[in-house]
Amino acid sequence: MLFPYDVKNNEADLLSAAKLQKTFPLGWDYLQRHRKLLEGRERGSFRDEGWYRFGRTQNLGLWEQPKLMVPYMITELGAYFDREENLYS
Repeated sequence: MLFPYDVKNNEADLLSAAKLQKTFPLGWDYLQRHRKLLEGRERGSFRDEGWYRFGRTQNLGLWEQPKLMVPYMITELGAYFDREENLYS
């Protein structure tokens, strides 16, 4: 999963295109290959400087902490405790 954000103090800030390109060149290449699709989301409302940002950004800064993860659609109860703060969904 590409997570183009820097998280500090439970706040997620979108990484700049320059930083993404320098730090994660393969990830940036992937985003560039899919730019047209990403910009076209929600009738073109992503045609701006942050075209690679997530569509819904609420709570992005809260993922880097211990959490109980439960799948959205399941046929029987299942969960995972993320003690290491390194899983995203």
